[in-house]
Amino acid sequence: YKRRKSLESRKDSSYADAGPIAMGIPVTGTWDDHDWGSNNDGGEYECKSGTQHEFVIHFHIPATDPRHPDQGAAQRRGIYSGNVFHVPGTTTPGLHVVNLDARYFRSRTFG
Repeated sequence: YKRRKSLESRKDSSYADAGPIAMGIPVTGTWDDHDWGSNNDGGEYECKSGTQHEFVIHFHIPATDPRHPDQGAAQRRGIYSGNVFHVPGTTTPGLHVVNLDARYFRSRTFG
């Protein structure tokens, strides 16, 4: 249900015609403890692979990315990533964004 609603919202003209992707603005992200199972779950979460798969779909991660399930046995566990965004109109490196994954391998922090 949630995936269907998310995909439907991307077809809305306000998003499809004027949203960040339509404008060529890169979109990146990571999850927090409320996107990942129960509050404060970590490495013990049983649906890690499925949750990572949903993340990949939501953010349109290409099949060539190491986080994508199409990588098979070579798929990287976790969604951490790094991107260098160039100064607009140039090939000069500008902003380096590092997305951490503080959930996939996290040790239990409560009893």
